[in-house]
Amino acid sequence: MATVIDAHPAVLTPVSGICGAAVTGSDGEAVGTVAELMVESASGRIVYAAVSVGGVLGIGEALYAVPWQAFQIAPVAGNFALPFTRDEVVATPAIDKDNWPIEANAALLPR
Repeated sequence: MATVIDAHPAVLTPVSGICGAAVTGSDGEAVGTVAELMVESASGRIVYAAVSVGGVLGIGEALYAVPWQAFQIAPVAGNFALPFTRDEVVATPAIDKDNWPIEANAALLPR
């Protein structure tokens, strides 16, 4: 599960506030944006967020299946952060947009 900071434990965050949100890396620099949340249908658990890196308006972008538990989320500040830099994310395999994975990229699990 993602770590939620700077918020009361009962704070709910609507998906509309997550998709399109900026994602920063461990160095404080921009990584990309949350493009989609992938939810396991049986449990309702968020498995991973597809993070869009690069491109303009979806053209030239690459998507990465980042495990949901890798995120640190501060809903009050609207901040989504990863324990990785942009370079570390893009060094892993991108999502094949014609064959989305059912699991997150294990290389992007929190250390």
